[in-house]
Amino acid sequence: MPEETAPFRALDVAHVRTALRESLFADVRYQSVTGSTNEDATPLLARSDAAGATIVADEQTAGRGRKPGRGWIAPRGTGLLFTTILPTTLPAADLWAVPFWVALCVADGIWHACAAHLDLRWPNDCFLRERKVAGILCVSRVTGAVAH
Repeated sequence: MPEETAPFRALDVAHVRTALRESLFADVRYQSVTGSTNEDATPLLARSDAAGATIVADEQTAGRGRKPGRGWIAPRGTGLLFTTILPTTLPAADLWAVPFWVALCVADGIWHACAAHLDLRWPNDCFLRERKVAGILCVSRVTGAVAH
């Protein structure tokens, strides 16, 4: 018997902004449809007014995977689509650790939000009951020894 799913409910952006208002991640930028949240965030890297910003969408039409030719397309209501810009710079030599920490944070957030345990398949995939539910793709802008 197929598993029942709840009807799509759009993200309550105002609620998220309120919950994050005292944090470094209070800047939540919502759009209904995007080609790619990562592509939307890339030009904002290294801009001080975008530090800690999160770009969120209900639908993604042209996302890309870690490997060339791999897409991450998500029709409305099929996923949580977002890109978060780190709130501070870090040494470029430490970039290797970012996808691992992000995966752990995503899994922890899902656990706290809905008590679902994700299996992490390094370096960047999250699975729920043997189905991929999240892919983590980190991009950065490196200037000398500093990463944005």
